[in-house]
Amino acid sequence: GLLVEDPNNLAALTDLASAHMKLMQFEQAQKVIEAALSLAPEHEQLLLMLAQVERERGELGRSLLLVEQVLDINPTNMTAWQLKAQVELASGKPDQVLATLNDALEISPQHPAVNTIYAQTIEIPAEQYPAAELRLRKATARDPYLAYAWRILGGLMEKLGREEEAEEAYRSGLNYSLDDARLHALLAVQLARREHPDA
Repeated sequence: GLLVEDPNNLAALTDLASAHMKLMQFEQAQKVIEAALSLAPEHEQLLLMLAQVERERGELGRSLLLVEQVLDINPTNMTAWQLKAQVELASGKPDQVLATLNDALEISPQHPAVNTIYAQTIEIPAEQYPAAELRLRKATARDPYLAYAWRILGGLMEKLGREEEAEEAYRSGLNYSLDDARLHALLAVQLARREHPDA
């Protein structure tokens, strides 16, 4: 409705594109984002949203090019570094993922999301469990609202047979992100497997 009266409203276009993405309507999101980018070609958030759309559509090369464009504009954009690592991982390029994460951590060594991705994609597969646990606990302490980090920490605790600590991680995450469906699901499965009365 707002865009009928003000079709060049960048904030409204961005929010509309975000709504389409949350509804998994990627074709509609792409059209809105491209319309918005015609007004602001170097808008970092819009470029990253388009990169996410391309990733969802399986266009990983195009997605990576868009992320690189954002990093050319702003080399300290940590969301871009995260997305770059995720796209490289989906492309089956583990060496590039490691290099990307190391570059990101040089810029922001304590960044919770980047450290979480590092633990998940580098340390846990290499069975570097103590290092991964320490990294994840630091990440959740710095940003307790990062549900993703609580999920990975809980999964690591389950892998190590530390079931009560896994439950604690999932419940801690839900204390900050009550609407995170994945945390609810992980906790439910974990409780059910242990025949817990709360299952």
